[in-house]
Order: sequence, then structure tokens, then C-alpha cells
Amino acid sequence: MRLALIQQHATTDLADNLRRGLAAARTAARDGAALVGFAELAFAPFYPQRPADGDVRRLAESVPGPTTDAFAQLARELGVVVVLNVFERDGDSLYCEVPISFTTAALGGEVEVPTLEGRAHLKIPAGTQGATVFKLRGKGVPTLNSSQRGDLMVRVLVEVPTKLNGEQRRKLEEFAGLMGDDNTPLHKSFFEKAKDFFK
Repeated sequence: MRLALIQQHATTDLADNLRRGLAAARTAARDGAALVGFAELAFAPFYPQRPADGDVRRLAESVPGPTTDAFAQLARELGVVVVLNVFERDGDSLYCEVPISFTTAALGGEVEVPTLEGRAHLKIPAGTQGATVFKLRGKGVPTLNSSQRGDLMVRVLVEVPTKLNGEQRRKLEEFAGLMGDDNTPLHKSFFEKAKDFFK
């Protein structure tokens, strides 16, 4: 998934912020971005948003107002994902959530993640579980009166396919038949611990 991170200087003119934000999102989508995000640090005058339940496919906040409505409409119109608040900040550290495919989680690979400087690449080890957090050192907020920077903490969300054709379903059913306890250690461990509850 190609992403675009927009760092927009925000002012007290909310209408102008919205106009410039929509224009920047349209340009990014036209240039091929499938996910358009706005950095939290430059987005204060907008209604803060973040996806609910890790679902980046929808603007999930129920905050009413022109910003929410306009970006939701833009996302539907252009067929892209718009996230209005990519980062959360805690001191000099930044936190964000990035979706990865379940095949990338299982086999390993490399994904693009947003940083304040643009895109960075994150290596995903084979067998990565959902909600795993990776640390990108020095990719956070610059420390005041220092040359040091905080870290960027990336939490990965394993995305499960929602629409399967016949061949894909057959392949997954075949794969499921080959799975054993050694392939799902968390599942095995959970039921081992829960045995007493079922006695």
C-alpha cells in the first residue's frame, strides 16, 4: 500500500486549513497514494481523529463537523483511506498504527511506515503477531534544547481478507487443514491455561 504523509502548517483559519488539506489529499491520491495521512503535530485546529478498532478503512470518529464530513466524502470519492491523525504523541515519542497483510505477517517482508521526514521501511519478521510494536529509534520528536530525538513506536495491525474468490477460499481451507499446534503457539497456550475453566 503506497502512503502519503502530509505535514500541513495549521493556522487559526479553520476554513483555510480544510481547503488546503483537501487539496493536498487530492494531489496525493492523484499521485498514486492509497493511504493519505496527516501528521498530528500539524493538525491541531482540525478535529482529532483516529481509526477505531485498528480499522484504517473508515473514518470512525463520530465527531460532527465540516472536517469529518469533508474528508469522509473525499475518501469515498477517490477510493482512498484518509487518516486525519497518523501520530499520537507522548513526550518526545510518537506512536502510530500500520496495517500489514496476514501473508506479510506470516512470511515476513518489508512495509512502508510514516515518519515526520516522510516514508521509512520497516522489516517485518516471519511469524509477527498482531499488535506487535516495533521501535524506530530517533524517528520521534526532537528533544527541546538537544540534538537528540524521541523514538517512533509502530504497532502493526494484521489485516484479514474480507472478500475471497472461490480459488482463494479453497487455498485457505487447504492451508488450514495443514495447520497444527506448532503453527499456533498462542492459541495452544491460551487453551492450556483455560483448561481449568472448562472442568
